Amino acid sequence: MKVFRTEAGKSIVRSRYDELLAKWPVPCERRYVGETHVIECGPESAAPLILPHGWEM
Repeated sequence: MKVFRTEAGKSIVRSRYDELLAKWPVPCERRYVGETHVIECGPESAAPLILPHGWEM
């Protein structure tokens, strides 16, 4: 399934995503689990919260 109609559109969305993530008030780490992009943030002692999305990085 194609998420973006054009590479230019994909680039615009990803740039904005990166800008907003840079303003996130909690330090975070971006990584991949297999082929899935994840963002980890918050205290390690807290219960995990998983918020899935349908956007393929």
